[in-house]
Amino acid sequence: MTPYGKTAIGEMYSFVEKAQIPVMDTLVAATKVGAEMLKVGDVTGTLEEGKFADLLVLSGNPLDDIRNVAVEKMEIIMKEGKIVRKQA
Repeated sequence: MTPYGKTAIGEMYSFVEKAQIPVMDTLVAATKVGAEMLKVGDVTGTLEEGKFADLLVLSGNPLDDIRNVAVEKMEIIMKEGKIVRKQA
């Protein structure tokens, strides 16, 4: 597990900007596919009833620019359905 804003975000930037992988494919790989690979897809990885609600509310749309997935653009971070950080 890496902290928000470290390795995972840098890897997403590289997927999109260097490897030319579409943004949506990159986001799905970082969430749904990642959870499935770790064999925890039944409890996390997608936003569905009965799963842990790990969620980011961003100030910009990552589909417009992958760099909108940045710590400074994270307005709310929820872990298991509870707010763990909220921008003032």
